Amino acid sequence: MKIRILGTLILSLVITPVAGHALAKSAALAVYAENDADTMGGPGSDSDYSNGFKLSYIYAQESVPRWSYLFRKAFTWLGHDPNDSTTNYGISLGHQIYTPENISVEKLIEDDRPYAGWLYVGGSAGFTFGRSLHSFTLNAGMVGPAAHGKEVQTEVHSAMKIGKPKGWKNQLHDEPTLQSFYQHRYRLWEYTRDRVTYFSAIPYWGASLGNVRIDLSTGALVMFGYGLGEGFGPSRPSSSDVDTLVSPRDAATNKWGIYGFGGAKENAVGRSMFLDGNNFRPSQHVDRIPFVFETEFGAGVHWSRVSAVWRSVHRGPEFKERPNSHSFASINLMYQSDF
Repeated sequence: MKIRILGTLILSLVITPVAGHALAKSAALAVYAENDADTMGGPGSDSDYSNGFKLSYIYAQESVPRWSYLFRKAFTWLGHDPNDSTTNYGISLGHQIYTPENISVEKLIEDDRPYAGWLYVGGSAGFTFGRSLHSFTLNAGMVGPAAHGKEVQTEVHSAMKIGKPKGWKNQLHDEPTLQSFYQHRYRLWEYTRDRVTYFSAIPYWGASLGNVRIDLSTGALVMFGYGLGEGFGPSRPSSSDVDTLVSPRDAATNKWGIYGFGGAKENAVGRSMFLDGNNFRPSQHVDRIPFVFETEFGAGVHWSRVSAVWRSVHRGPEFKERPNSHSFASINLMYQSDF
């Protein structure tokens, strides 16, 4: 029953803006799924960052929703005028699950990360200014039993006829969350011929601030293929990326495209609720490693109004009690309305 309520909430949050804007010109719907299951290309470990899901509605580039004021103000603080940039605003609903390595044990595992679910809704803005993309995200939600991580994982495991997770009674306590993200991407170098882009090198840096996570990050992404356009690389829910749409000029010159990509990222983590535990109540926690390195590789394709991206992410050890790396796969599907 709780899963049905969660599903109804997801549909209502996404259908409402779509109905109001009727998939306005150049608007888009995007769905993301991340999992360490081998069926998606992961290692099949079912631990650490075990599952992620996000559903997004991206407004048309000419649309400026009423709630965008805070993001526009933040962009002016960086010394830019939002009216001089190409902007995409978006709203999303997301869910993430974190578990210890052995989910068949009912008792508390003191030397492993705690069980945790995170359910959130958020708004985002991506300001494209020349070769730069400044992106802002603000999410509000819940960590703990109210996020229904136990119910989601139990239902999925039951449907797939695999072992039921038994340790969710040890999960983090209920705590409201407010989390902000900022990221700056820059197309440092690209190779374009006859208005078709074949190669892009995109360094970036970002920061997160909130009661879920506090960190600084820096990295770079390299993309190669046919018809890359003027984008800044694919996004994923487990990072601080935002969605941006293909511009009308890109659509006119790049009706289709196919590409591969690879990247690396260094995270300096000041706090993570999924490792350090609840902020205001005693809870299960582990000894967090402050610097975490991750790499990724993947491939994408777009044809007319539809795009798809698959990637594999490899993340280094995050806590000292179990200094093992972890991998998971990410899939993104986007449908963009006509120009």
